[in-house]
Amino acid sequence: MRNISNTTNQNGFTLIELLVTVSIIGILSGVALVNFSRTWMDQRLLSTTRDLENWLNAQRRDAINNSLTCTIQFDPQNKQLTSSSGNIFDLRESFGNNHEKLTLKSIPNNDPNSEPGGVHFSFRGLSQNHQLTSDGTLELRLKLDGLSTERCIRIISPIGMIRDGSAPDSNSSCRYQSTY
Repeated sequence: MRNISNTTNQNGFTLIELLVTVSIIGILSGVALVNFSRTWMDQRLLSTTRDLENWLNAQRRDAINNSLTCTIQFDPQNKQLTSSSGNIFDLRESFGNNHEKLTLKSIPNNDPNSEPGGVHFSFRGLSQNHQLTSDGTLELRLKLDGLSTERCIRIISPIGMIRDGSAPDSNSSCRYQSTY
């Protein structure tokens, strides 16, 4: 015969073990959520930048195909680019929610008292920027509050080449993935 004494088998976890496990999972989830949120915002900014680059290329192609000169003006206040053909690229619409945290800046900055900033695409595919840097480029920068990274689009005159890139912060120059 077996003696059933004070030995008990423990089949499960104690309340303290469960609380420690749930706490660790909660902390790791919080860290992952913050990183995921930043990555999500960065991808939305990249997507908006690529949409803008594609829109600019479409305006250039339209000028070439229809033997026209297409003028595009930048409106950083309203976050819009307007083409002389009547097409409008609205950054607020492209970016969606939280668009108020998005800023558009052109380099060189256009003087609001003079001609508005922009670019002309000729029927030959060439471009002429309203206001140029010393190296003949016009750069658009998109920044989202909460992210240090900025997205850039460069239009090179007179060849009309359009490239996108990024800068680690507002004080750094943009790096472009493709060579010219």
